[in-house]
Order: sequence, then structure tokens, then C-alpha cells
Amino acid sequence: MFRVGIIGAGICGLNTAMTLHRNQIEFKIFESSNEPGGCIKSLYEFDSIIEAGPNSINGKNKDICDLIDYLSMEKKCYYANKNSKNRYILKNNKPTAVPISPNQIITNKILSLSTKLKILTEIFIKSKTNVNESVEEFILRRFNQEFLEYIINPFINGIYAGDPAKLSISKAFPKLVEIEEKHGSIIKGFINLKKKQSNNKLNDKRIFTFDEGLQTLPLKMADHLNDKIKYNHKVNKVIQLDQNKWSIDDECFSHVVFTQPAHTFETLRSSLDLSFLNDIYYSPVTSVSLLYDKKQFKKDMDGFGLLIPECENKFILGVLFPSIIFPNRCPNDKILLTVFVGGAIHPERALLNQDDLIKNIESDLSDFLNLDGDSKHFKIVRWEKAIPQYEVNINDVHKQIERIENEQKNIFFGGNYIGGISLANAISTGKNIGEKIVKDVKNRKVFKS
Repeated sequence: MFRVGIIGAGICGLNTAMTLHRNQIEFKIFESSNEPGGCIKSLYEFDSIIEAGPNSINGKNKDICDLIDYLSMEKKCYYANKNSKNRYILKNNKPTAVPISPNQIITNKILSLSTKLKILTEIFIKSKTNVNESVEEFILRRFNQEFLEYIINPFINGIYAGDPAKLSISKAFPKLVEIEEKHGSIIKGFINLKKKQSNNKLNDKRIFTFDEGLQTLPLKMADHLNDKIKYNHKVNKVIQLDQNKWSIDDECFSHVVFTQPAHTFETLRSSLDLSFLNDIYYSPVTSVSLLYDKKQFKKDMDGFGLLIPECENKFILGVLFPSIIFPNRCPNDKILLTVFVGGAIHPERALLNQDDLIKNIESDLSDFLNLDGDSKHFKIVRWEKAIPQYEVNINDVHKQIERIENEQKNIFFGGNYIGGISLANAISTGKNIGEKIVKDVKNRKVFKS
């Protein structure tokens, strides 16, 4: 009997199940909450669509395209507006457009002349990274302090809400290490990537969401999987019965897939020693969506969002402009903003009381967005353990996961603490795990016959 037990109905667990479903392999998903999607939550308040977790998906991923096609969801996709292509970074208290090409790096107003010269000479740096190098060490080795503060730090705020001095370059940004190894230069590597992307059909795909919010995707996936998900069931124990059998809360399975957050393993009883997963730190982040009248803005809004470098000494990490990016996010005479607070450097800010939180946020927004007056409505969503930090110690964690998977053969780990933190990463990781199980099942059937 081949039957797969999947713990967690987040996007990774769901796509593992979708892959098994498409290959006629039996499975069951255990989900501790009452709905699918994990951190993907779309709320409907004050006539607006509010994303409490991730806000969009990058469509430049073949696994995403495959999933959308299979579920016949293309007509529900809302792609980012052309006028939202600009990204901004705060420099000297003013939003400044982020350079998006090698040429713009040289002509932008964010970086000083000395830093631009440093970028031009980066191609002559021959040193290479080591496995325990932090993002900060990597950037200072190849560029300089200003590049770290005004390009890398806000970029990390937008992805990890993390600390570049602690994040592992090889795990948090493996593509940069790969580029350095292959091209000997980050700048040279990006120029070559730009040339290749111009010939890539996926390059036409843009950032997107869905007409009724991002949670439309996990809800559609769960609907497709029908009665295979057991909700409101927190798994208590995973016990090995023999070499080819495992028990999840006394139900028998041939394979087990762990896709729940790493911090939940603390209360799980298991034949495996999984205590090392407690070493992964999750930074707290609070998401605050605020609704304003358009007339409160002294100039027209454009762009995707604004990131805040730590050296600008602001309260917030950054702000997205959902109603500029996508249609139907809020009434036409309103502007919807989503602000992020907290992170690894200032975790205490995410846990402030409502009055202090809103006061500090609106003080920042009025300061650099030419905003007049307070928001008409707001929605606060707190994530005390929001984003797993790919800090230098995670190299050892991933090695132990790899060891367990190699030894057990029928145990798999997914989720955003191992395969990358984006939705695209989670979708691909889930599909990869599913394909490994499909291959294992086929091999075992051939061996038995």
C-alpha cells in the first residue's frame, strides 16, 4: 500500500498533494487550522481586498504557469499595472526610484559617485565566498558600505525583514553565489542574465494576484483535492512502524511529508530527533493596511512600493501600494497602503499596542509620502513568527534535514524554511517533493513485480 501523509496545508503541502493527485497516488493532508493556505490570507474589509500575508506571486516560474493552467485559473489572474513598475527606496527622506538595469545603477540618484565607481570596478575582484559568509560580508567584499545600506538592506527588509549581518549569503541568496562562481563578477553576471531573459518566454509574465485575492489559489487547490484534507487537526506524533511504514496519529502511511513551520516541531512527538529545527529563528512582522481618500495625497501615486533603509531611521520597514498595483483592491476614490513593521532588527515594534503602532506608522507616511491627515480605516494583522531567517546556522540545519531524507528515503521536508521563502519557491518545492515520491512509488512497484 502506498499512501502519503502530508502535514500542513500551506501552498507547499498543497502542491505536493496536487502532484500526487495528478499521478493517482493516495494521500491525506493534516492541517491544524480551519482553512488552507498557511500564511496566505485574503480579508475583505471596508470595501477592500486586504492581503494579511503575501501580496502577490511572481509569474516568471514554469511551475506556477503549469499549476495555473491545470486549475484553469488564467481568467482569474490580475496582473500588475504597468504604472506600478517603479520601486522606490527612501534616500534622505525622499522616495527615489530603484535602478532596474546595469545602466540605471550608474545614473541613479541613490548612490554616490564613489559607490558607482566601486560598482564599475567590481568585475576585477577575484575573491570568492565561503559557506559561512553573511550577506553583509559578501556585499562589503564586493562593493561597499553605501551599497549595503541603500540597495541591499532595504531589499532584505522587503524579502526577509532580516539582518544582513546574520543572513547566510549561500542560503538567503544562492543565486548571487552561483553568479560569482560562474562569472567571477556580480555585475558581469547580471548583464549576461539580462541578455538571456530577453529571449525567455517567461519574461513576459508579470507579478500577479487573483480577482478575489491571493487566497483564491489555495482555496481552489483545496477544492480540487476535495475531502483529502483533515482540518483542525494538529499532529501530535509521527512514529516509525518499520522501514517502510510510518504512523501519523495512529494512521498508517508509506511516506511522510513535513511542510508545517519549523517552530511547530517543538511539540511534535517523533521517532526522529527533530530538535535541531528549533534553531531556526522566525522574525515577527506586523502588517497594517490603511485606507485613505485620494485627495489626501498631494501628488499622484505610482509604483509598486517603497522600501526603507535602516540608516534612514524610520519606524516602518516598507510600504506597498496595492491599489496602484492591482485593480479592484479598494473603491476608486481611495488609496490602499500596506505597511510592514518589526523584523529581525526591531522585533519589539511588531508587538506594540494599536495606538502606538498607528501613531508611528502615520507619522512616517505623512513625512515622506506628502500625505495629509489620518487614514479612514485600518486593519492590523500580527505574525509573531512570520518569516524564517536564513541565518548562517541554517547551513547545519539543512545538512541534518538532508541526512534524514537520505537515511529514511520515505521522509521529506518542505516549507519556507528550507526551499526558499517566496510563494514561487513553495510551489516548486511542493512539486519537487511530489515528483520524488512518484518516482519512488514507481521504482518500488517495478521491484515488487
